[in-house]
Formats: sequence, C-alpha cells, structure tokens
Amino acid sequence: SAVCMKQLAYNLLELLIQAAFPELHDDISLCHSQKERFGD
Repeated sequence: SAVCMKQLAYNLLELLIQAAFPELHDDISLCHSQKERFGD
C-alpha cells in the first residue's frame, strides 16, 4: 500500500542520513522518543 511504501522510504532515508551524518544519531533518537511519547 502507499502508506507502507512511504514508511519504507522514510526509514531508508533515515538510515542514509545516519550513515552520512553519524553525529545526528542523538538527535534522531530524541525525535523517536518524543514520537513514541506523543503516540504518532
């Protein structure tokens, strides 16, 4: 489905960003923890 493809693309983009910019790992982890807290 389209939603599944969007999630896959987002996850791949996130992996590429983490690989290219390892210093952003803490910021990305923070975003994930906030996302879980607010239930999105």
